[in-house]
Amino acid sequence: MPETAVQRIQAMIAQAEALAAVGALLQQQAGMATTHPEVEPALQRVANELGLAEELANLAPGDAARLASVIRAFLTMSATLVGDPSVPPGWTIDDPAILVSLGKASAPFASYFRRAGPAGLVETLDAPGASFLDIGTGVGELAQAMAREFPRLRVIGIDPWEPSLRIARESSTAQGLAGRVAFKQDSVETYVPDEPLDVAWIPGPFLQPSIIASACRQLRTQLRPRGYVVLGLFTGPGGLVDAVGALRAVRSGGGPILPPEGEAILREAGFTEITSLGIDPAIQGIAMAARNR
Repeated sequence: MPETAVQRIQAMIAQAEALAAVGALLQQQAGMATTHPEVEPALQRVANELGLAEELANLAPGDAARLASVIRAFLTMSATLVGDPSVPPGWTIDDPAILVSLGKASAPFASYFRRAGPAGLVETLDAPGASFLDIGTGVGELAQAMAREFPRLRVIGIDPWEPSLRIARESSTAQGLAGRVAFKQDSVETYVPDEPLDVAWIPGPFLQPSIIASACRQLRTQLRPRGYVVLGLFTGPGGLVDAVGALRAVRSGGGPILPPEGEAILREAGFTEITSLGIDPAIQGIAMAARNR
């Protein structure tokens, strides 16, 4: 193996271990864990070398908790890839800690919709009695975040994976949101709403392109006139970020879809006023909003 390759791999190993160190410090700051007193100075030295020590110390506990959970989830999933690369694509995770950690990565989408969404989308979500369908809700982090961000919104979360839904229901009850947030074990292919929807969320990276296209056609008939569908995608500044996002999507049972492909799917389904909400580092991706005729 060329020496340059060895050096690059060694540097990547150091970066992976540095990320783990940052995750440990964030857990302590968020009150999620306590680092051993003999280990903490070494962790702080890593943070100093990264130039992150001051920024980490100034993070609010909630932000620290979210980032710590995301780091833990993605490092754990990466370890499973190295441990057994033969595992086929699909969603088989049932470890509650990992499920919750992964779920927390979706919660920032709620504030992203308000901050970056077109005016019509925000007005629809703010309207009294409006409904929001969270497809692939998982442990319900996005569903609950939407209920908090838009206080008059009713949220329906669907997911075929019961281990996640059990956590979602317990969490929603604990937060006093059970009256506005409901969960159902179902898939986008078979779900039929009790009444027309106002906004529907499609987590693109976790679904095959053919299923996304079918879901969009189906939602055209389930959304109210001028309602919205919002399609989420793993994408970023290109290069390694997009390559890793594509790997994550494939391993989750979905497929890597870029914005031009997403826009084509939405347009072919009959949606109009397709708008990109823009890339936001907080959500590690992008979303596209489209309006029903």
